[in-house]
Parts: sequence; C-alpha cells; structure tokens
Amino acid sequence: MGDTRTPVKTAAVALGINVVLNLILMWPLKIGGLALATSIAATTNFVALYVLLNKRIGDIGTSQILASLGRICVSTAVMGAFTFVMSRMFLDVVGMPTLPAFVRLLFVVLASGLVYFVAAFIVGVEGARKLSNIILKKIK
Repeated sequence: MGDTRTPVKTAAVALGINVVLNLILMWPLKIGGLALATSIAATTNFVALYVLLNKRIGDIGTSQILASLGRICVSTAVMGAFTFVMSRMFLDVVGMPTLPAFVRLLFVVLASGLVYFVAAFIVGVEGARKLSNIILKKIK
C-alpha cells in the first residue's frame, strides 16, 4: 500500500512495550518474564496493525479469521494433550544413552505432528485440507 511508516511506528511502540515489560517481568518470572513480555509486545503490534488495516480498507474477513483461529486452537489443544501423555510415557530418559533417547524424542515429535495434522483435517483447517489433497494427488 506504499505506507512504510505505519508499521515502523507500531513496531517502535511494541519495542518500547517490550523493553518496559522485560524490566518489570524479568525479576519475578526470570526467563519466562522475558518470553511473556515479548509475546505481549508482538501481540500488541499485531493488533495495532490489524485495527489500522481494518480501518483503512474495511472488513478483511475477521469472522473467517477468528473461525479459522478457533479450529487451529482446537487442533493445537488435541496435539498438546497427546504430546503431554506421550512425553510422560516415552521421555523418561534419565541415564539412557543418547541415541535411544533421541529416537524416543523424535518419535514423540513426529507422532505429535501427525496428530495435529489429523485433528486439523477433522476440524476443517483449510491448510490441512489442501495439504492432504496434494499428498493424495502425489500418491495417485
């Protein structure tokens, strides 16, 4: 759209928020405070840019975006629960040699990714549907 100033201004505000929140949160929450501050700043930047874009060009499909976000969150929750259970079952690797421990970790990561893909397909995440169509075309 030719407007490079607006994103720079919102990024500068987000950077300021990040610095202030880092200073406030890093003592009580340690490294978690830094991560939280960065997440809050990034979310603030996104929301500001989204609102400004929405004002400039009108509705950009907010309801569809939120519906898609909901489906992605459901898929992520399913994957998270699966990963939690699998990590409890397979990742007690204290004292285990490195290669078997790595294989177990790799299994949990790959299985979790597959669970996310299946859950995303079931709840109708558009990207999962497109990817499954591409895979099916390659198989045929």
